[in-house]
Amino acid sequence: MDNRRFPRISTENAVLVNRLGDDEINGLARTSVMGAGGCSFISSDTQDVHNLLKLLISIRHEVVEVRARVVFVKKVEGGRFEIGVEFLDIKERDQAKIKALFDD
Repeated sequence: MDNRRFPRISTENAVLVNRLGDDEINGLARTSVMGAGGCSFISSDTQDVHNLLKLLISIRHEVVEVRARVVFVKKVEGGRFEIGVEFLDIKERDQAKIKALFDD
């Protein structure tokens, strides 16, 4: 039984990752799963659990900006990392863009 609060969808979207408080970009990544309350992405750079991030996610030729907290980090093949985040702050219009992914 799946006890998730939000449905999930497998989707690949480009992500620009920046740790809050840093002035430089921490890396580029690609989402593997998206949901209304968070996402996971594959990155060559790791993060620490509880890090606060600013993510710019490309969805259908538009950019969604979210503030998120890292909830898990898992090493995957190729020396990369799957990083799961919970969205903390997202504008309503950006939330609608994510939810539109489920309409396809």
